[in-house]
Amino acid sequence: MNTIKNLCSLIALLLLTSIAGYAQDMDDEFGHLQGREKIRAARVAYITQRLNLSPDESQAFWALHNEYEDQKRALKSRRDRSPALEAMSDAEVEQMIETRFEVQQELLDLERTYYQKFKQVISSRKVALFYKADKEFRLELLKRVREERKNRKHSGPGKRFGN
Repeated sequence: MNTIKNLCSLIALLLLTSIAGYAQDMDDEFGHLQGREKIRAARVAYITQRLNLSPDESQAFWALHNEYEDQKRALKSRRDRSPALEAMSDAEVEQMIETRFEVQQELLDLERTYYQKFKQVISSRKVALFYKADKEFRLELLKRVREERKNRKHSGPGKRFGN
């Protein structure tokens, strides 16, 4: 079991380390999709290892989590469809703000619903650890992308990471 855990940790570390390099290749649509998939795979490996999920727990949890993410993305897309604020009338601004509040409430309700569903496949402690591990992963990813951008800036125009 430790061997599998160590292997997952190694894969997550390797994927996360290489993400910053792949982030710059997200200019075209194919590169963008490829980069997102690598990030998603690294995130799943990292979180699965941090939560010490069994194969059955992992399969059940990630299936639910993918449902949750799809529903969350659909809700957020409702909120993000506003034209430029400066071009809106006062009534349109008012409606945009009300829609934002409604979507935020629906997102909170969705999170509560899925918390209950997550508890059916993993413990409450693991759900809490999931939120923590997910935040850690996102912060580390952001840090690495910022470092990569900084390195590219200092290496001059036309120079790419790893070349």
